Amino acid sequence: MEFNFIVGKLLLKNGTEKNIGGFLELKKAQEYVETIHFDYLYSVAFFVDSPEGRYYFGEDRKGKKRWYSPEEREQVLVYDCSMDEIRELADVVIGKK
Repeated sequence: MEFNFIVGKLLLKNGTEKNIGGFLELKKAQEYVETIHFDYLYSVAFFVDSPEGRYYFGEDRKGKKRWYSPEEREQVLVYDCSMDEIRELADVVIGKK
């Protein structure tokens, strides 16, 4: 079976990626992430790879969870538990390499 939407996680401390599931619909992949993200204690950023690009599950400046579209990839914000603040994903991952 071929999946169009692959759920993965990105470890914030070193930038390592790991795929964790495949789905036929974007909505189902996003619902899965929204269900499991509480289990990871903010040490990872979740994403969904799709034919049109990568969707990230992050936060806004107020700490509210949201999805970032592939066009917004430069603007992705995540909670960095090591600094106890919301930061840009690129700064969190690149800053620790």
